[in-house]
Amino acid sequence: MGFADIARLWRLAALVLGGLAALPAAAQEYWQVREGHVTVVAAGSPALAITTARRVLQLEATARWLQEWPQDFQPPAVLVFALTPELMLSTFRRTDPAADSAAGSDELPTSLLVTPTLTLVAVAYRAEHRHELAGLQELYLGALFESAPPPHWPPCAETGFKMVIGGAEYDDALRVQIPATRAGEFEKLPPSKFLLEAPTAASEQLIGPRAFSCYLLAQMLPNAAPALRKDWRQLYARLGGGTALAEAIGAGLGGSVEAFDRRFLDFASWYNHRQKDIAVTVELPGTLPAPGVPERLPPERMQALLAQLCAKLGNCR
Repeated sequence: MGFADIARLWRLAALVLGGLAALPAAAQEYWQVREGHVTVVAAGSPALAITTARRVLQLEATARWLQEWPQDFQPPAVLVFALTPELMLSTFRRTDPAADSAAGSDELPTSLLVTPTLTLVAVAYRAEHRHELAGLQELYLGALFESAPPPHWPPCAETGFKMVIGGAEYDDALRVQIPATRAGEFEKLPPSKFLLEAPTAASEQLIGPRAFSCYLLAQMLPNAAPALRKDWRQLYARLGGGTALAEAIGAGLGGSVEAFDRRFLDFASWYNHRQKDIAVTVELPGTLPAPGVPERLPPERMQALLAQLCAKLGNCR
């Protein structure tokens, strides 16, 4: 990406975000790194900027593998802010007003804006946490699902895969380890009762029988034999394109809706009662570009961009 391309990206971000609002000065170092259509701004260290840029590219490779994107499809340019929890809380309000006013709440705000030409993401990282970029993984995968070519998968499938990939671990290349976390003792619903329905409330996307059933259903794709994963992808694509459940099952996985329900419930029982945790390692296709050299970003530029972002989304602190 040349200087002219970089300048156009920043102008595009400014155009999308709109007007400027003032933020208090912060004693913090900011770094930016670019690779092709990916730009990352990180609060903290140049190493975090590189890791975040690499994770964005890995998530794009993951979405391409999951949904089998056409070879010529490229997601929109993306501008990611990886911020400290303190900076996120001082800049953005939480989505849940009750959590925003609750003392000691552990929930951190997130910001996402998806347009046909640019995706903007702001997430907090937890330096002391094993999965410091888990918030980015779940949020940006959802943005990739939104900007992907049709047919889009059913909401339950997208919710489930966001939860699955949110806890995944990546190495420095295109190898992802998908953990199999037990889903608790919630009632396991048969897929015919929930697959084509979206969660009815924001809290349902995070916890509850339907959300965890969507999570377990998503786990069936990576846990399937590689030769059978394509059948799951085609099932979700057919359902997203409007095919009836019975017809989509018969054309892909085979069998009846009742047999599909039993297959899921048997998997859920095995999954939650196995003797030890397991993880599936997937070698993603393609090559991973090396992120560019980090550059220090002036604090005033960072403050202006954050002010524009929260003003556009209407969640400024």
